[in-house]
Amino acid sequence: AAEIKARDGLPARIDSRVEEVAALARSRAAEAGFSPDLAERLWRLMMEHFIAQEDAQLGGKNGGNQDRR
Repeated sequence: AAEIKARDGLPARIDSRVEEVAALARSRAAEAGFSPDLAERLWRLMMEHFIAQEDAQLGGKNGGNQDRR
């Protein structure tokens, strides 16, 4: 994903996408009979890790937030 973001000039963190993925994790967990709260916490932890990796790959130059909608 970092390559695409670098090509398109996007930052590592796109808040609207983070919220979209968190909501989807909650929804899918509830449908499967799992804890939506736990699913959201786990996905947010993973997303923060991957965002940090992408930011490092982007050299921090694209840091900050951008709403892609």
